[in-house]
Amino acid sequence: MAVVKDFRQRVARALQAGGVARGDALCVACSYGPDSLALADAVLGVRRQLGLAAVTLCYVDHGLRPTAALREQEQVRAFADAHEAGCEIVPVRVARRPGGWEAAAREARYLALEEVAGRVGARFVLTGHTASDQAETVLD
Repeated sequence: MAVVKDFRQRVARALQAGGVARGDALCVACSYGPDSLALADAVLGVRRQLGLAAVTLCYVDHGLRPTAALREQEQVRAFADAHEAGCEIVPVRVARRPGGWEAAAREARYLALEEVAGRVGARFVLTGHTASDQAETVLD
């Protein structure tokens, strides 16, 4: 548990350094993958410490993997419920374009996350990435 506690404190310090303040609401993108789930768990673990007003987990369904997406949506909703967090499931339409499916999906995802953040009053949208997600990190 020391590793989890240390990770949560690192996330808390990063949030504060990024401008998150007491009373803020956050929107956390959560696909139920290890990167986004670790971030969601860490944020929910420090929300009281930071005095956050609300944390909303947002699952974006790109419509590309229908069976897997339904299972992931249920898992994200159950995780949010277990942690008394908000949960938004947002279907998006991904249109093929010159940059390929991944670029189109990323664009649709970020637009959906911004829309949810506006609706729930979140000042920040958080996304978790593994070290191998370098392309998305650079493009952000």
